[in-house]
Amino acid sequence: MDISTVLPLILSAANDELKYSIGKSPARVGLVPSAIAWDECDTCGLLALSINRFFLTDQFPIEASTSDACEGGVLAADMIMQIIRCAPQPAGDGKSLAPTTDALNNSALMIIDDAKRVMCSVLEQLRSLLLDNDIVDYMIRQQLFVGPEGACVGSELQFVVGVNR
Repeated sequence: MDISTVLPLILSAANDELKYSIGKSPARVGLVPSAIAWDECDTCGLLALSINRFFLTDQFPIEASTSDACEGGVLAADMIMQIIRCAPQPAGDGKSLAPTTDALNNSALMIIDDAKRVMCSVLEQLRSLLLDNDIVDYMIRQQLFVGPEGACVGSELQFVVGVNR
């Protein structure tokens, strides 16, 4: 199985799990090239999967290859999945300069729930792909909480997937 086949499976697994989250499935879901733009997070969220880079390896996840060609060994892809929601904003009354503590609390609980569901669903999908010998291996790097920026906040899961080249 190649990376282009693996990507939609991972994205679909995360989106399917988010149906049960506090914020429900995001309205915008897709694969994106390179950096993930936080456009229109106000339409019930954004779930995006991107490849940050490829590297060749003979011993996944070590970044070393004795081959110059894309034949033999492992092609590894550093991937990023982000789930982004609207960040709490000040009340529209012109009196408040900050969001309410209730709004901040509710947002934090939603973002934490999203992050857990994304990580667990991606991990489950990668385990399944590994057991079926569709991928060589995988490694979850970290999950960061990102934002708020531009009225959006969320989490970013960083992981690596290796496939035969």
